[in-house]
Amino acid sequence: MWGPSGELTQVRCPSVFCMKLVPLVAGKIGYHDGMVPGHCPFIGTRVVDDAADFDPDHLSKIRSKREA
Repeated sequence: MWGPSGELTQVRCPSVFCMKLVPLVAGKIGYHDGMVPGHCPFIGTRVVDDAADFDPDHLSKIRSKREA
């Protein structure tokens, strides 16, 4: 999720035991509890926002090359 000024404020935790949006603090996954007791091992993992580098037509270009 993006904040009002466009900064990334929440991300989905990659753990299958969390499966929810978690806070992003200084570019890292913030404190949260997963569905199992204890702290998530992904707390503190650095997050890179690559949305600006993603070409939305990338998959369609690959498909068209396969069909050619």
